[in-house]
Amino acid sequence: MKKIWLFSGNFLLLFCLSKAQLSTGVTPIRFCKPGVSGMLPGKGLEIFHEVVPGYNLSSPIGEDQNVTHTDRVQYSYQWGVKLKIPVVLRDDFTLLLDTKYAQQKYNFASDRSINTELHQTLTEETLQTLRLGMIGLKPLNADSYLVGQISVGWNSNEYEDFPLSVANSVINLTLLYGKKIHRNLEWGVGIAQTLQFGTYRAYPVFMLNQTFNNKWGLEMVLPKEAFIRRNFNEKTALKIGVELDGSNYNLQVDETTRQYLQLRQGFLRAKAQLEWQLAPMVWTSFETGYIFPVSFRHTYPEVSPSFRSTQENSWYTGISISLRAPR
Repeated sequence: MKKIWLFSGNFLLLFCLSKAQLSTGVTPIRFCKPGVSGMLPGKGLEIFHEVVPGYNLSSPIGEDQNVTHTDRVQYSYQWGVKLKIPVVLRDDFTLLLDTKYAQQKYNFASDRSINTELHQTLTEETLQTLRLGMIGLKPLNADSYLVGQISVGWNSNEYEDFPLSVANSVINLTLLYGKKIHRNLEWGVGIAQTLQFGTYRAYPVFMLNQTFNNKWGLEMVLPKEAFIRRNFNEKTALKIGVELDGSNYNLQVDETTRQYLQLRQGFLRAKAQLEWQLAPMVWTSFETGYIFPVSFRHTYPEVSPSFRSTQENSWYTGISISLRAPR
């Protein structure tokens, strides 16, 4: 209950700030607009697809974890849709509805050799992600602003019988204070909080966006991502850098007993992403890179041990198409 009150208190703080009056009605107020020159417009609608070719996945067998079984994943893929819908659009306050639906699927080279429950679940089931959230932006004056983002997601392989409760959800809350020095430089500090399957974590966030000239720039949100940006023109840009990615799933492995398996994945991606404009408001992107698994483990809620698996490093490719606001 204390964790829920902590999340609610932070969101209430952002809401109260959104109602604060910054103008007396005598002098017009200039409101800060986040971002620096050279950055591409934000995505309103995005449809994406990603493929990871063959790699080995090794998992322990039995509670003692002394025996490891390795299966060959022929390929895995994921596709999804992200949508941001404006709810409030004002100079002094912006509120967006943030939604996502995605599917992830593993295709093993041979189903006959699989003898671990995790691998069997991955080859038979489609991992699904459903997320609903809100993003709020509150300019404080001409050169500073607050951003708040809250979301709740349910990651599972079966939504029909899956209880959509706090214990089975992933809740994220991020609060960030941003300072815009000039049109080519801004920084920000904040805190990110997560409540994943009842486990609470919090960590600091640091943001830095800088455009050095009309060709080169830096976009960084630590510890999430860091990229060098190369602008070829107003309609084409290349970003090279690293990104932390991960997902947690509550997977049903027995329909009769309603037994669940909790899968936690973490990856570091070194990637290059090329984005270009196809038509007014229509953009596409192609990315490729290398995935370094940081964590791949699963647990059973009623059993305390954590079973660690090992996934090989592997290449991946992805493509997306998006609708973006005009500059």
